[in-house]
Amino acid sequence: MKKLTFTFALLIFSACAFAQSTNLTGTDKAVFQQGLDKDATWGYIGFLPRMQDPKRIKIFASKKGLTMRVHIELNRAEIENYARFLVSRADQMEEVRNGEINITQPDGTYSTPFDVVEKKAYDRYRTTIQDVVEPVVNGGLEANLNLLKNFYNANVTSSDGEQVIFDMVFPISMQKTSWTNFAWVNAEPHAGIYNIHTVENRRTFHSPDSSYVFAGFPALWFNGGIGFHGPIASTKNSTMITGADLLEEYRPEEPATKRWQLLRAPVSAGCMRMEHINELRNMLPSDDKDAMKVQINILNDYDSVKGQTVGVKYYWYDVTKIANENDWKKIFYAGKIPSNLFEYPYYEPQIVQVKPLRGSNNAFNPNATANNLIRLPLTNI
Repeated sequence: MKKLTFTFALLIFSACAFAQSTNLTGTDKAVFQQGLDKDATWGYIGFLPRMQDPKRIKIFASKKGLTMRVHIELNRAEIENYARFLVSRADQMEEVRNGEINITQPDGTYSTPFDVVEKKAYDRYRTTIQDVVEPVVNGGLEANLNLLKNFYNANVTSSDGEQVIFDMVFPISMQKTSWTNFAWVNAEPHAGIYNIHTVENRRTFHSPDSSYVFAGFPALWFNGGIGFHGPIASTKNSTMITGADLLEEYRPEEPATKRWQLLRAPVSAGCMRMEHINELRNMLPSDDKDAMKVQINILNDYDSVKGQTVGVKYYWYDVTKIANENDWKKIFYAGKIPSNLFEYPYYEPQIVQVKPLRGSNNAFNPNATANNLIRLPLTNI
């Protein structure tokens, strides 16, 4: 049995279903179940590229548009190795899941073996790796670029064979003011350029208010107590939790304690709440020290790419109501939708809850810290 020791916070296991299959065509499918444990560890099983060079990845967060754009510049070698990177990550996850790799945490506990609550999502991920990704490993530049486009076609902003520009746009919520009151322009965080100063790979509470649950998501702080994190909005409405309003394929397999939806609305005093904080962390460099070097651009105005105003196809603004695009745009844009608006696709949060197996050295602990997070040895592949 292999045994690996890590003393730094390397967030890798945080889950994604096949991106193409989860690209929403209807806003009624946007749902995120908490699962069985409020202190859950979440696993990322997705297909987003990761950039290890902090100089070639930037974050743009728009206070006016409520969007976050992660901008990555991939070189030829990284494109050619895209499928190999995905397979290597998937293989390592499976080895940890089966107990073939023991990853020792700084506190001496192990993060293996484990199971997942939403098995259908994990099985779908493994099938996609085997049937779609593995055949492309030795396929060269064109095949790997086509694979990336297969998952995220609209997010490949440009490609010329030597460089690919990749822009992933996530919905966010921030500034607690009216949509039509732009006093928030002067509120924190002020427009400007920042860097992450603290990476919390697994945050479960907000001291001193323990009811303010971060639910095991990462938190990335860049301006004192302001940063990117959960929670999003939650409800305990039984109908919402069971997913009775969803297609059967999107209903939870196991009983859930809450149903979370991001409210793309002004609901925060400054922090940017996200459903996709796990995805964001997995696009950043593995090493926290390099992740902290990534440039964060806070914008008062809309974000833009090639003269187009950046939007994203996500319209939830009330956790008790099914999203309605027309109603949301009527409120959000106040009748002034930008003529050059381009809305990037919205992808469901691609994470699953990880459950350490009974008897393992890393069973659920209500006082868990970031040191209990499952970490995988992802390097520059």
